[in-house]
Amino acid sequence: MRRYCRNCHFPLPEDAHFCPDCGQKNSDGRITMRSMLVNLWTNTFHLEGKFIRTCWQLFIPAKVTIETFKGRQSRYPHPLRMFAIVMFFFLLVFNQMFGDRPMDSDGASFTISDKVELEDGTKTVRKTNLTNFDKIKYKVMVMDMQHYFDSLPDYLKTPVSREAMDSVLAKSSVKNGITNLSLLDSLGEKLDTTTIVLLTSTKLRIATIDLVRYTPEEIIQLYGIKGWFDKILVKQTAKSFKNPTALVNAVLGSMTWTILAQVSFMAILLSLLFWKQKRYFVEHFLFLLHYHTGLMLALLLVLAGKALQLWGGLMVVLWVVWALAALYLAMRRFYNKSTLKALGFWLVFTFLYVVSFIVLFSVGMLLVFALY
Repeated sequence: MRRYCRNCHFPLPEDAHFCPDCGQKNSDGRITMRSMLVNLWTNTFHLEGKFIRTCWQLFIPAKVTIETFKGRQSRYPHPLRMFAIVMFFFLLVFNQMFGDRPMDSDGASFTISDKVELEDGTKTVRKTNLTNFDKIKYKVMVMDMQHYFDSLPDYLKTPVSREAMDSVLAKSSVKNGITNLSLLDSLGEKLDTTTIVLLTSTKLRIATIDLVRYTPEEIIQLYGIKGWFDKILVKQTAKSFKNPTALVNAVLGSMTWTILAQVSFMAILLSLLFWKQKRYFVEHFLFLLHYHTGLMLALLLVLAGKALQLWGGLMVVLWVVWALAALYLAMRRFYNKSTLKALGFWLVFTFLYVVSFIVLFSVGMLLVFALY
């Protein structure tokens, strides 16, 4: 009686213990706890061994790429998967270091420190992070309430009612993370205008207070914005003003795709530079993908060490020097060129790389700004 694989229904040879098509073990479908744990242990440490071996070999210029095209692909994880894993941890560390970092008066967020007394009588310092939008919103709220109070008839503006008004403002401010109204004045933010340069090079000045009061759609209607691109520009500017971290997160999220686009484009240029070697496109693509994976892995370690205060900013400079030197050595080894020829190709490629990076990064920023 002919036997078939229970997984892929491939015909099984006689006395076959594993399916020659999908590799699944031939059984009645029931497995023991021991076999499940053994399988988990084997697969887990096999993958981890691949990952660790690939990590240190990525720091050797062109090592992984050369080994891959010698037919040893099974020694390494899938290059795109490896790149995705490294980028995941890089963005995680980068976001932890810079994502919630408070800035000064020229930045997007502020930290307000205020001494408060707890219920048990102890005193502590409360720190509140405020964005530009939060800070101006609170000032507008106070201004509106004070304006409403001042517009009341004189007989209603008694000392008692003013005291009640101050109490309401104080409680509202505490709810918004500000325990002292005088902190708003100490921020020194002027409610002036925000300038946006439209497609026609016309400078549109929008009152900052309007960015707080109105939605982006209401601002477009209020200022009579015409044109599809100008509407997007005003809408996205208003959104980024109200939530600057959303734009930053969108840019970080697009970094992986930007690098892949850069790798693909530069692989085409490498195909043109080394057209005499008649290599496949995938060879140039994997060469650059492995290089960028090692590059981001090294930067990940530099940032992690800096966050742990193991070293200072000098390591970033050394990382840049290593990146340039590693690219030269990788091109020399992978394309089998002499020292001078490799140097010439490296200079041309580096120049084209910088130009294309500026162009692709600018296009990526525009797309992210328009779509986030």
